[in-house]
Amino acid sequence: MRIEADVRLRDDEGRVGLVLASVGPSDHAVAWLDSTGTLSVEVTRDRKVVRKRTARLHTNADPRTWHSLTAEIRDGAAHVQVSSAMLDMPLAELKVDVPEDWRRGGAASTRGAGEVDNVGVTRLYSPVTVKQPDPHIGARLPEYDEDFDGNQLDGWTWFGPADGKVTDGQYVWPTQDADFSGKGTMASALLRDAPTGTYTVETKLHFPITDAPDGRSQAGMIAFQSPEDSIHLAPTRTGPSRQAFLWIGRDRDSWPEMQLGPSADTMWLRLRHTVDPKTGEHTFQPATSRDGKHYIWGGVWHLPAGSDPRIGLVSLAGKGVTARFDYVRFYS
Repeated sequence: MRIEADVRLRDDEGRVGLVLASVGPSDHAVAWLDSTGTLSVEVTRDRKVVRKRTARLHTNADPRTWHSLTAEIRDGAAHVQVSSAMLDMPLAELKVDVPEDWRRGGAASTRGAGEVDNVGVTRLYSPVTVKQPDPHIGARLPEYDEDFDGNQLDGWTWFGPADGKVTDGQYVWPTQDADFSGKGTMASALLRDAPTGTYTVETKLHFPITDAPDGRSQAGMIAFQSPEDSIHLAPTRTGPSRQAFLWIGRDRDSWPEMQLGPSADTMWLRLRHTVDPKTGEHTFQPATSRDGKHYIWGGVWHLPAGSDPRIGLVSLAGKGVTARFDYVRFYS
């Protein structure tokens, strides 16, 4: 069972909390947040507290402001957290045993004034304990390969104005001060048709994001139906950290829809394409590598059924960095 609520105190005397388990007013287990900034769990039998656990909230956490109080109860053990926004970044947390045969769920307040909102009780999820295997990458599809060994990019077309050029066996493309958001200059994309059905596309990218002037510049690979219906995989820098992200559609935000893992100035990027047999949607699973051998696979995102997405390259979201692509390769 999962129980959650938003809570806050209105004075210096009160306590507000969640009823984790109960068989009436004399026997209950309650998680309390009090005005001193203490999270506690009290187990009471016959109106006497027989077990109590406490934890202090982080310094400067103010219980008079709204906080999320959550409890997950599984096999008689309750895991209780206080946080700012239910992002599994607790300001305080406790674990305590509660009787399995007591009823679950509720809110409580005592000793003063407290407020509770957005109360929810639901069945707890079943944990997944076995990792899904990484996708199998099949044979090369050389008829779709591009090694940038000549100026003629047969089979490639542009969305938007042409940009960048082939130089010394690489496609060299300075980042554009543009994106797909529709709020400013529209970014370009170098695109080609992809195989039908299941395939994986890969590129090797040199992108010195360590030197990025504003920390937003991106370059990488895109699956494209339109600016709204597109997915691009790209490394970038957010402050001191370097990460690879998946952006969906028109998003230029520094915190996009999916984070994959650490980045580097040289990266191998992959997108695995499949088609949902029930809906016809195009699903894409991204992967990144810093050595071309060991890949970190991310989650799955989809594009609408209908027209087949084209695959290509982008270099966007702020001037100041030059992307160099070694190749684009397709696998079954």
